[in-house]
Amino acid sequence: MLQRKTVHIGSSLLRESVKNQSCSISNVVSHPLQNSLRTYLHFCGYKQHPNFGFALKQTKILKQISRTLRTRRQAVSHLDSVLSDDVTDTDDTPPSRKPQDVIQTLSTKSDKFTVGKTRESEFQNKKPRKTGMDIAKELRQKKLNSDEPEKDTEENLVKKAVNAIKMTDFTYVEDEAIAKLIRRHVIYADNKMVIFNKPYGLSVHDGDGISKNVKQVLPMLSKMIYGVSTDVPLSLCHRLDKNTTGVLVCTADPALESHVKKMFRLNLVTRKMWAILVGIPHPQMGIVNIPIGQAQTTDKLTSKQFTRMVARPTVSYDKMTGEETARSFSRGQTAITKFRVMDSSRDVSLVEFEPETGVKHQIRLHAADCLDCPILGDHKYSKMDSLAPQKVPINILNRFKLPPTKTRYIPMHLHQSQILIPDVFDHPEKRHLVVGARMPVHMDRALRLFRLNPGKPSQWKVKAIPPPQLEAPPSDPSNPLFRNPQAETDLSNVKPVDPVDQCVFVFRSQLHVKYKKY
Repeated sequence: MLQRKTVHIGSSLLRESVKNQSCSISNVVSHPLQNSLRTYLHFCGYKQHPNFGFALKQTKILKQISRTLRTRRQAVSHLDSVLSDDVTDTDDTPPSRKPQDVIQTLSTKSDKFTVGKTRESEFQNKKPRKTGMDIAKELRQKKLNSDEPEKDTEENLVKKAVNAIKMTDFTYVEDEAIAKLIRRHVIYADNKMVIFNKPYGLSVHDGDGISKNVKQVLPMLSKMIYGVSTDVPLSLCHRLDKNTTGVLVCTADPALESHVKKMFRLNLVTRKMWAILVGIPHPQMGIVNIPIGQAQTTDKLTSKQFTRMVARPTVSYDKMTGEETARSFSRGQTAITKFRVMDSSRDVSLVEFEPETGVKHQIRLHAADCLDCPILGDHKYSKMDSLAPQKVPINILNRFKLPPTKTRYIPMHLHQSQILIPDVFDHPEKRHLVVGARMPVHMDRALRLFRLNPGKPSQWKVKAIPPPQLEAPPSDPSNPLFRNPQAETDLSNVKPVDPVDQCVFVFRSQLHVKYKKY
């Protein structure tokens, strides 16, 4: 028989009871502690006895233990701890207590266990189990209440820098929250049109892989502006890229919608877009007139194909000789962009673009491929054949306090600051509308970091609308366009009307709408 130097009195009494066969077998076969006690006795040196068992009277305390303790192993260990409070058994002092004394000992110590009504009262007074959300709230509250500042380790500094430039992801944002956000960014609203400053990272139209966009929240936005009981349909007149902020025009009148879309289609809408470029363009003012087209390219690293706009110039230039040769075939769309450097610092510049045409990704491509100065945060057009994050000079990263491995978090710094729409109003003196939008937070922060000053704004020039062409001869007196030179007065002293004086300038929120509650 296996002997141990020191065992609890519980195990020695159980061994004695099995040896003397004082515990007769009973009908308690399905007792929850039977398997655990059998394993326990086997560990102490006894094989399974054919007459091993416990009577109902002798297992009453064990049933009480099993109600409170969850696992069988805990029940057995807890039983040993209770028995070991009084006496310990060694090889020198053989056990002298009988099994009946064990049961009496357990009965006297049963106040440690809860049975019956006492157990129910315990569960009533028991505190509710904490969830993960409760623990997280407690940790946040401890951080807020703690007077000790966080340690400025390298990891914490990188996290702070990333959180400072990380933008909102609208994938899991509800439509109502997006509509409220756009409502706070409304610049101008009347009974016929709504103009707002589009947030960063929000698509205008739906498409593949786009779950949230401006178009799907326009009905909610209409009710927030015109009233809950109203049903005014809003329609988009143009579009902006997902990562581009700035002025976005919506109309509520079908006649005005067709007019504004026609102005955009004829390139009569004047737009001014501000961008922070990596590098300084040379010359600092000019016009880029290079057609662009869409093409399929392959990433060198991943061999993945993606769609990208590429430059398709009509003239090829030889750098060695300086000769220009006309190309016989070019499948590109006409793209003309005016640019002006407003301010520059080391390796960065603030440039104002004025696109004359409206081709997809026109400014981004002209800045990256034609001026060789990509927009800061434009990871798609920074490289010709790669989708890797943009390579930024180390001095720019130091301003953002970012390591080179975190450049993918830098947002694109492109903003449509102002827009001029001609012939919007029916007023004879004020016919045009000029709307300006504030810069987003990340661009404002970048201007402060790089100490860039936009300076004085450039002058507006209203594009002349071509008159309708009529084939009626002007010499016919019956023609309403007939002009008699003899009847005309001298107009030399009359000053021409400046189209800019006929503009209504809106740079702060103006709502000319009466909200209807019912």
